[in-house]
Amino acid sequence: MRDSQKSRSQHHNPVALGRGPIRAILILALVAAFAQVAWIISPSPPQEAAACDQIPQRPPSPDTSAPADRDTRPPAIDTGQNLEAAATYAAGRGLVALAVIDRQTGSYVDNGANAHTPVGSASVVKVLIADELLYRDAQGEIELGPAELAQMETMIMDSNDSAASSLYGQFGGVSLIAAALTRHQLTESGPPVNPRYWGDTMVTAHDIATLYNNILEGSSISPADRDYLVSLMARMAPVATDGFG
Repeated sequence: MRDSQKSRSQHHNPVALGRGPIRAILILALVAAFAQVAWIISPSPPQEAAACDQIPQRPPSPDTSAPADRDTRPPAIDTGQNLEAAATYAAGRGLVALAVIDRQTGSYVDNGANAHTPVGSASVVKVLIADELLYRDAQGEIELGPAELAQMETMIMDSNDSAASSLYGQFGGVSLIAAALTRHQLTESGPPVNPRYWGDTMVTAHDIATLYNNILEGSSISPADRDYLVSLMARMAPVATDGFG
């Protein structure tokens, strides 16, 4: 982490939380689907942490080159067949949105209109917030010191709502989310109508798959910051700070 050369004023906003257990359950289903797809088809999954409570550092860009005669790609998967099976399994369980990007071939599949139907993001938006903060830091628009990075780490690894609310309030609130959505061209999604509730950001499965793909490709943030953010996601605690799995 970098040492901040100047102190930051603290902006105290009311704690902004995603609301409703039904919405939380829906988003957990989305997160499970997205996370599983991302780790299965990612060509370079992060190494597992030695200890769950280890706080990672923002690393330099790794050398990912491999010998020319060695094929390190994971085996191909039938994304269409898998998605159809998942949609069939989920039928009758409410609105379930599925979107898959095959990062080997670039192909995209989803389960139709559901994948383009906006729903409340709840904690999924924390990844968008972290991505935007890392982007702005690299651009020199803000400076993330040890305190801010520590909040980002607990926001992602522990899904800590208080940390998310603090960063959200300190770095622009609803404008932070609006800018990130625009930068990623997530046109099906939108910032919360009530600026207090970051969890009411509206997203679609299509847009979240696009966001994750942008991050993994390194087209959103630098490869070093990409690896740092993905390492935080890989260390996600099985039970969040608020007690939800």
